[in-house]
Amino acid sequence: EDDHIYLLGTSRDDIGSSEYIRTIHDVEYSNVPYFDLEEEVHLQSVVKELIQGKHIESAHDVSDGGLFTNLMESAICSGIGFDIVTDKQIRKDAFLFGESQSRVIITVKTDKVEGLERFLSEQNQNFSCLGKTSGDKAIIDGDNFGKIADWSSIYNDTLGTYFEN
Repeated sequence: EDDHIYLLGTSRDDIGSSEYIRTIHDVEYSNVPYFDLEEEVHLQSVVKELIQGKHIESAHDVSDGGLFTNLMESAICSGIGFDIVTDKQIRKDAFLFGESQSRVIITVKTDKVEGLERFLSEQNQNFSCLGKTSGDKAIIDGDNFGKIADWSSIYNDTLGTYFEN
């Protein structure tokens, strides 16, 4: 509760080959998402140092399903909601569901924010503060997307319910 949520890496206006574009827009084949090996190696090195130094509370790569799905996976695990803002320079669907690589979501305690930002700047690592962990709901740009417990139920029970019917 009340940890700061950061996105390490660079978000892009890119929804290519994402679960979102395949599932919601029924586009089976599209361009692959952005990937740069050197950028990925640098990011993973930074994240490794943060973990080894116990500077962060959690880390989750942005992968299948994009930022929203990965935030939700962490929220379901912890039972704690989140309140974030999106990057207005990027289409909201690309920001939330794009799967461009070399991005990691981390959380950090308030008393470690200053040191974290200094370290990331020294490492020349792109980052942005998205918001905070809080409550029991998923809040994005002030809009309530529901309770984490309800999302958890959907995530955990859908397959079982499907086979029961």
